[in-house]
Amino acid sequence: LESKDKPSQFTTLRFDLEGGGALEIATTRPELLPACVSVFVHASLALISRDATSPLLHELMHAVLGISSGPGGDWIVEGLAEIYSLELLVRSRTLSKKRYEKALAQLALRGREAPTLEVERAGGATTARAVTVLRALDRVIREGSAGARSLDDVVRILFRQGGKVTTERLMRISEDLAGRKLDAF
Repeated sequence: LESKDKPSQFTTLRFDLEGGGALEIATTRPELLPACVSVFVHASLALISRDATSPLLHELMHAVLGISSGPGGDWIVEGLAEIYSLELLVRSRTLSKKRYEKALAQLALRGREAPTLEVERAGGATTARAVTVLRALDRVIREGSAGARSLDDVVRILFRQGGKVTTERLMRISEDLAGRKLDAF
């Protein structure tokens, strides 16, 4: 095998991320991108940002969960990606409980900027509010099931069933798990 240097052009491809921001991939062979099976993240990029969230893990959660939104359901998809990216960090003990609580408090504050959850595309404030609402839903499910069920079970059901998620579908699954109507919720 012989290696030869050939002139080439360095190209940066930009992919906008659903939760905001972008993923830039630099390559000399952009035509081979569809064949790639890995993406390497630049070492200078923080895995965890100053506010303790992780855009990389947020996007990873989208890929892992494979949940897509139906009408008015983007807040659920974005909120689940955000809350579970934080949960991954705290459950793995990468993020301390204290920093986790601080991140949740910051998200709750930012979420006040979102006038409603049911929007076509959830931005930062809507996603932040979604995290607060999903945490409250988790508490209600745990209380209603005497600790036997949680938001984790909702996600498992959504994952197994597939399809588009809407607020109505989320509530129906949550009510089944909590064993009661959640109209007041």
